[in-house]
Amino acid sequence: MRKSLTLIGFLTSLFSYSQTNRFVYELQYRRDSTEDYRKTLMNLDISAKTVKFYDQTFAEYDSINKAAGTTVSKYSTKTDQIISREINSNKNNWFRDFFDYFVVKTNDEMAWKVMQETKNYNGYLLQKAVTNFGGRSWTAWFSKEVDINEGPYKFRGLPGLIFLLEDTEKNFSYQLKKM
Repeated sequence: MRKSLTLIGFLTSLFSYSQTNRFVYELQYRRDSTEDYRKTLMNLDISAKTVKFYDQTFAEYDSINKAAGTTVSKYSTKTDQIISREINSNKNNWFRDFFDYFVVKTNDEMAWKVMQETKNYNGYLLQKAVTNFGGRSWTAWFSKEVDINEGPYKFRGLPGLIFLLEDTEKNFSYQLKKM
């Protein structure tokens, strides 16, 4: 019951802030290079106090459940990337799905190395940065033109919004599609 209440609280807070900036990322992922990519859209919601990252389909199912009067989601996340945290924090609440949701609290500080390399992407000047996280090496492309130091999943801390992010094995790739 407590797990369900935690999930309900998370879902309710997804829609309770009127001043939320939403960024939509396409996530392409696979376990390794022998698999085909799976694709899904992910939402990054940033409000004055919180940051949330979750499957777009997860929110759609929640809306359907609310309309039907159901309080427990019948959707199981395929990406296992449901995160919430306070703004400007590395302390994440990671909602894990093993037939029932529970929260894993993590502290995910990243040591970014900002490179001089730049490129243009959809009219924005992006700058390259690299880090190691979760046993993988990652390359991010961020823009100082968007003064938000957030990005997809647990990635944050650069002097601008992360537009593109992928690991060196190209098993996980995030691409900003919509602001």
